[in-house]
Amino acid sequence: MIAAPKKILVAEGNEIIVVLIAHLLTRNSYVVHTTVDTQEAERMLLQEPYDAALIDLANGGAEMIRRVSDRLPKLMARVIALTAKPEDAVHLQGVCAVVKKPFVTDQLLDTVRECTHGHGPQR
Repeated sequence: MIAAPKKILVAEGNEIIVVLIAHLLTRNSYVVHTTVDTQEAERMLLQEPYDAALIDLANGGAEMIRRVSDRLPKLMARVIALTAKPEDAVHLQGVCAVVKKPFVTDQLLDTVRECTHGHGPQR
């Protein structure tokens, strides 16, 4: 039986980075939903299950992760925090990974694979 493709949310404030990540993940058989808006990302996470969420910590992303984790604690293990300043992620306990920007695409893809391996979507 063929497994369903993993569904990933990409919430990043820079549209160019969103397009790059979406192309990388789509090319590697992931279903990708994107947004450049933190409030929309929060709504999307609360409305449907994702196998992983790549969240930019800037522009309210870190605070949004905390709010969503209060309601969906299992999702934290599926969050990949994107940041230019990894020290900003120190207070985010339980995230799957922190990826420093600029990132290497192969490393980002490996991180997504690690964070979704063997897991179904979580709410």
